[in-house]
Amino acid sequence: MMPTVAQQLAGIRNTMTKVVIPGLDPADRFAQEQSGLIVATLDWILDVQHSEYTYEAVENAAYRELLPRLADTATDSAHVAKAEEMRAAAASAGSVAPDLPTLDAVRTHTRRCKELVDQFYGAMAASGDAGLSSAKRLVLATAQNQARRDQSWFRMTGFPKEVDGDIATVLASIGSGG
Repeated sequence: MMPTVAQQLAGIRNTMTKVVIPGLDPADRFAQEQSGLIVATLDWILDVQHSEYTYEAVENAAYRELLPRLADTATDSAHVAKAEEMRAAAASAGSVAPDLPTLDAVRTHTRRCKELVDQFYGAMAASGDAGLSSAKRLVLATAQNQARRDQSWFRMTGFPKEVDGDIATVLASIGSGG
C-alpha cells in the first residue's frame, strides 16, 4: 500500500510532536516556537489538503458560469469582442469532466477567467454600459462565494473570525446552491 499525502503529513506531525519537540532544549525558546509553528502548519494542511482539488474545481466552475452571464449584461457594442472571448473561455478545455485536467490547468484557467472578468467589468464601468448594475450583481455574488471559500480555507490560521465551517462543508454548500 502506498501512503496517501495526508498519511505522510500526519506521520511528520507525529514525529514532530513525539520525537523532535520533546528532544529540543527547553531553554531554546526560538526552536520551541518554530517547531510549534511547524506543527500548527501541518494541522492546517491536514485540514484543507483533501479539499484542494475540489476547491479549485468549484472556483473554476463559478467563473465558467459567471463569464457568459456577465457577457450577456453588456449593452454597449464596444464590448462585443470581449464578450465573445469570455464565452469562448467559459466553454474551453480544462473544465472538470471525465478527462480531469490537472490542478495546475484548472488554476491557470480560473486565473484567465478572473482576468477576463476584471477586464470586461472595468470596460463596462469605464464606458457607462447600461448593463453595469446587472454585471455588478453577478460579480458580487461570485465574490461573496469566493470569500466564503477563502475564509473556510484559512479558518485554522485564526485570522478569519466568522467562518461557515470547514472547507469541505462550505464547498458542498456552494456546490448545492448554498
